[in-house]
Amino acid sequence: MSYQPQPPNSGPPGQPYSQSGPGNQPPAYTAQPYGQYNLPAQPYGQPAVYPQPLPPTYSQPITYSYPPAPFPTRAKTNPLYAVAGLGGFLLAVSTFLAWATVRLANIEISVNGLGAVSSNSGVGTSGANLRDGFIALGIGIVAMVLAGLGGFSGRRGYAIGLVVLGLLGSGLMLFELSDISRKLGNVSGVSVGFGLWLGFFGGLLILAGGILALVGRRS
Repeated sequence: MSYQPQPPNSGPPGQPYSQSGPGNQPPAYTAQPYGQYNLPAQPYGQPAVYPQPLPPTYSQPITYSYPPAPFPTRAKTNPLYAVAGLGGFLLAVSTFLAWATVRLANIEISVNGLGAVSSNSGVGTSGANLRDGFIALGIGIVAMVLAGLGGFSGRRGYAIGLVVLGLLGSGLMLFELSDISRKLGNVSGVSVGFGLWLGFFGGLLILAGGILALVGRRS
């Protein structure tokens, strides 16, 4: 018995050696083209769907927007209130001046709006019944306060109060002028003092200033 060498086994491990022949060829290796992938089969008649690459994302800096700061505005003022303020000052000062003057020989006696009596001889007394002078003083002070508030704020509401005060002040001074002239007009040496005229003019200024501030423009 003679030994004949067998060709190497080309089949999978564990299988007996097989003879080489046309029916025992090793499986052919089919390489895929570069860039091609095995995609799932699509139904007949449907186009193949290829995955699309996602666009690159970049982190953007976070920006915060704030409303612009309000621009400081200057408060509107109304200089027309100064006319009413001047009128209130004159009305208040008039109460310290003579409302009536009596001249007897070389003696001159004056009575101011607050009832104080003075003379050129150096003798001064008090007690004259002139209560209207305190009312005029109060009207003048209140008019100055309202004129100051209205002038700095520019509000026209204060002008209405000044119109009322102007009517009261000028009306009071006009009443005192006519009353003194009527009671003491026939007495020799008696005359109306400068204070009443000044107070009447101050009342008119309060009234005029209130009207101008009410209809005028603010700046």
